[in-house]
Amino acid sequence: MELTPLYLERICCEVTLFNRQRWRVSQRKLQRIIVDNSGKKQVIVTRELGINEDAELFFTQIKSIFLNGKIVAYRGCPQQPLMILREHYARIKETH
Repeated sequence: MELTPLYLERICCEVTLFNRQRWRVSQRKLQRIIVDNSGKKQVIVTRELGINEDAELFFTQIKSIFLNGKIVAYRGCPQQPLMILREHYARIKETH
């Protein structure tokens, strides 16, 4: 199935952007994740997607989606559709 920006309010997962930043998405809330020197993940920025234009802009920057540390969706450029298997979508949707 093809994901659209509207799905950002329904999913809970980690994503990697084209600029290699790692974010956690949970019901339109975004948390920027970095790994410190000890290897622990830390959240450094938290923000909420307000209007639909914000969601669309963030969605176009998503390169890959992770579920339990494994890539479940990937695209090579922002113009390509972000495709995910329905079983993976059901898992990232039910976790919130």
